[in-house]
Amino acid sequence: VRDEHWQPTSLFEAVVTLEPGMGAALTPRTRLRLHAGASEVGARLVSAAAEPGSGAAALMRVTTDAPLAIRGGDRFVLRLPAPLRTIGGGVVIDPYARRRPLPHPSVQELDKLSAESGARLAYTLEAESGRGVPAHDIPVRAGCAPAEAHNLIGQSGARGGTNNLFTPVAVERVMGSVRRIIAEYEITAPLSMGVPARTLREGLRVDEELADISIREMERAGEIESDGPLVRKSGWVPSPSERDVEASNHLVHDICAGTQEPPSVGELVSRYGSSVPALLRFLERQGRIVQVETDRYYDRSTLEAMIGRLRTKLVPGQVYVPAQLRDVLGFSRKYLIPFLEFCDRNGITERRGEGRILRQTGGILLDTSRAHS
Repeated sequence: VRDEHWQPTSLFEAVVTLEPGMGAALTPRTRLRLHAGASEVGARLVSAAAEPGSGAAALMRVTTDAPLAIRGGDRFVLRLPAPLRTIGGGVVIDPYARRRPLPHPSVQELDKLSAESGARLAYTLEAESGRGVPAHDIPVRAGCAPAEAHNLIGQSGARGGTNNLFTPVAVERVMGSVRRIIAEYEITAPLSMGVPARTLREGLRVDEELADISIREMERAGEIESDGPLVRKSGWVPSPSERDVEASNHLVHDICAGTQEPPSVGELVSRYGSSVPALLRFLERQGRIVQVETDRYYDRSTLEAMIGRLRTKLVPGQVYVPAQLRDVLGFSRKYLIPFLEFCDRNGITERRGEGRILRQTGGILLDTSRAHS
């Protein structure tokens, strides 16, 4: 084990065996002397059992007065300081354990933990199920040779991320949460193309690596799919209700009727209610309308006609100020400037000083995926 991956510790979990009669006499405040290799330090014990049985192995948390360089499988001896007397010993199970409620393994499980590095790895992975275990810590925590770590990890079935390992149970638990969040989002936002990835991850409330592994496995299995910043159930298609369809038709009618000066999103909300923003995004994905500015959508054919008029009336390379462009297009500055900024973003026009030029090449007629950025 390389030095940088073997850090001293002053708290670890171990299988401890005490001499007959000692279990009931010890409390978490009893100070002992712990001997491990050439090191001797003060120590205290906390048992998983309310009263550890004397002469029987028990899982305990060991806290030392000074850090020790130990690893899984290392043995140690426990002594009373005065009068000096050996009262038991143990085997290190997890040298980097955290404070937590201790589990209650059976006698057979304790025997395996004492004897097998694979059992210690499984125990550590379960203890750190939500946090993960750094892969480079496995030789120290499981107590195996570095060359054996790869095979040991494979036998454990652990899922690996960039740095950490997680149990299959932890991954499956997160996958269940992904299914729940997506299903709930489909109910609350039936017109959406999926759950925003950020919303999904915030809802999971787990380690980023664990979330990555779980989502990746679901994608590989064809259960979910990612589309840019959105995640959805594979094959999901928005399903507007009859009421949504009716409201959508009203929105399209009002936007078309406005021609070059359509109503704002705020005005449409005041007419048809809070579902308007979601319906507008749905209509845009269908290609029926295009978002030109944050608060305004245009009918697609109307917008195409406006762009066509620019290309017909303007001379490429010549600079036109807003007043000239207003005369060409025939609508007020309130609508003109956002429209010109839309054309700039889509490569139709280019700003030059106080005016704009029509680009000779490039530019798109309309691409709703780039209509507003």
